[in-house]
Formats: sequence, C-alpha cells, structure tokens
Amino acid sequence: MNSLSPIHVRLILLVVLISTVSVGWSASSAAKPLGPAPGELVLHESEIGRSNDSALVKVSIARSAGTNGIALSFEGGVSLILPARGLVLTNLAASNIMLGIVSNRLSVSGTSMTSATLILKPRDGLFRCQGIRYRGDVIAQVSGQQVSVINRIEIEEYLRGVLPHEVNPAWHPEALKAQAIAARSYVLSRASENRSFAHDVDNTVSSQVYKGTLGEKPSTDKAVEETRGLVLMHNGKIAVGFFHASCGGATEDSGNVWSTTLPYLKGKHSPWCAGTPHHSWVALIPASEAAQLLGLTGSVASIEVRGWTPTQRVRSLTVRSGTGQVRVLSGADFRRALGINRVKSMLFTPRVRGPWVQLVGRGWGHGVGMCQWCASRMAQQGMEAAQILAHFYHTAAILPWRIVWPIN
Repeated sequence: MNSLSPIHVRLILLVVLISTVSVGWSASSAAKPLGPAPGELVLHESEIGRSNDSALVKVSIARSAGTNGIALSFEGGVSLILPARGLVLTNLAASNIMLGIVSNRLSVSGTSMTSATLILKPRDGLFRCQGIRYRGDVIAQVSGQQVSVINRIEIEEYLRGVLPHEVNPAWHPEALKAQAIAARSYVLSRASENRSFAHDVDNTVSSQVYKGTLGEKPSTDKAVEETRGLVLMHNGKIAVGFFHASCGGATEDSGNVWSTTLPYLKGKHSPWCAGTPHHSWVALIPASEAAQLLGLTGSVASIEVRGWTPTQRVRSLTVRSGTGQVRVLSGADFRRALGINRVKSMLFTPRVRGPWVQLVGRGWGHGVGMCQWCASRMAQQGMEAAQILAHFYHTAAILPWRIVWPIN
C-alpha cells in the first residue's frame, strides 16, 4: 500500500479540525457535511479592504472546469483560512497544491473540503499560479463545476503588475504616471460597482492586463509610487478610468459605445496618435467567414452603414448575404462578432470586394477615455500627467481615493 504524503496527512487532519472547531453544533450535525453552515461561506470582509493608505482589490486570475485542476505553489509555506470566521485551519510548509473539484466540492490536492471558499495566505506574501508569481493572498472558490482562483492584493502592488503590460515601460515618465492614475481609477471604480461579486476585475483586456510580478519594471514601479493613492474623481465619486491603445484622431462619448453616458467621458479631437502604430489599419475577411461569424448563410454580399457617431465611428449597419438574409446590428456588436483584434475599432469604412469584406479603419480599441499613444506623444511634447488626463477626462479632478471612503 502506498503511504500518504505529508500534505495529504495535513489535509485529512484539516477536515477533522473543521468538524471540531465549530461551537454550538448539535449532535445531529454529524450527518451533515463537515464545515461551516452554508450561510457562513460568504466572504464577510469588505470587498475593498482598507487601511490608512492602502486598498485591497480582488482579481480573477484563473478558472478551471470539470476535472481540470489549477496548480498553486507556495515556496515559503501557506496558511489555509476559513474566510467567514477568519479561522486558520492549518499551516503547511513549502507546498505544491492542486485545486480542483471532488464530489462537487472544492478540493485541495485531492482532499475534499467542506467550505466552498478558502483563503490561502502565503507566509512570505508570494505564490505561483500556473507558473506565474503573484503577491498577496489566494481566494479559492467553487461554484457548480468551476473552480476560481482570485488574487487579493494591495492596490499599489496590483498596479505594478498592470502598467508594464498596458503601456511601454520605456515611454515618457509623465505618460506612465497618467496611465497609473487612470488604471488605479478604473480598478477602484469597478471594485465599488462589483461589491456583490466574488472578484472586482479579471486579468485580461476585458478589464486590465495583469500578470503578477511578471514583467515589472523600475520605470512603471516609479510611476505607481509617484502617483500613490491618486485617482480621477467626478462629483465626489471615483471616475471610471477607461483607456484604449489608439483613438485614430478622436476619442468617443461613452454613450455612443455603451449604454451608459458618463459626463467626463466626452469625445475629443486628439491628433497626437497620428503616425503611431495602429493609427491606420486594413482588415480583409473572407465574405463566407464573415457571414458565418454574423450568423448568416452563404457569403456577405453587402454592408451598409446606417448611422455614424459624431467622430465617424460606425453606430449601426445592415449586412446582407447572398442568400437574401439581412442582419442589422450595432458597430460594437459587428466588431465583437468578427473579432476585436481583427476589427480594431469602430472607426472604419466597410466594403465588399468580390469574395472579401474589406474594412479600412483607424485606431485600436473602444475609443473612450485616454488614448495611450496620444498620451505618449503629449508627454514627449512637454505635457504633465495632470494635463494629459485633463484632456481625456472632462472636468475630472485628481485626488486621493481615501477622501471618498466608504467607496460610493
């Protein structure tokens, strides 16, 4: 018979411990799953932890479904904690852990847990998830057949893992500082809005690209430190610091892209990104493939723009296939359907040329908020971070986020 590894022995003891630490359980509870009652599985901490000069944000960094596990490693050791009670279940020495699902429950290295949520706190403040090193804690959760790994991390440390993946670390320091303030504003505004969710943001372009300690640079670290705690505010609230790679010559009103109109996100003439990468682009897509992606049969025969925004982005269009099918959709839906890395923006002119759909466009991204390439050029021309941000976020002020606690 194979002997149990040390980690499995500790985890078996962990399950036993859960069953003995809860005070006030009746004798009949032995027939129930071990662990806290379902109502106690909710994380009762503030969704944005705070102290005098820091905030905690929660970033979804990995998800796994079915039998696929998520590998974590803690070189300095780890404590496993029940979040509802702040109860330390066990302390493990340097460990490699596999999170998964066993019998519809969260499992740690094959041992089924009774809690749907666990906090794994690295004793040295560092851990690896799927090979990438992160600071902060791990919140592991199971919902249905999916395991989620959430990195709970102090806001300034989080930004160190964002900036080098959102802008070029070699850019002018004032452009990097503008990005730090916009990114800090974005994540804290999202954390305020997403209080009822398990995480505030994810680690992709859907929120902000975040890769833990991977790629951290002295230049971007300095930008984060020199703007520590500063955010964009409008009417007493943290502004959503939307940004994008290139505006193609003009930014866009938020209401022309999404359903919400924010008064500080107004379309502005912004010529600084001319001649930079992604300012101009052409996409050629097979008409048959375009039809399939748009839910039509045959091939796309014609595309007619029905309306433009004031900055000449496509507001809506009509697509007809050779079989007579017609679809009317927004410019944003058209872009998503064909792929946002192929149709780089909604600032394009469509044509059908034989077997091809041709899109001639400018800019990359949604066009709302700060144009990153414009910010780079503006800094090169002598503008400071505050001046750059004032152009892109109409009437917003730069202030410490601490003055608006509790986050509204």
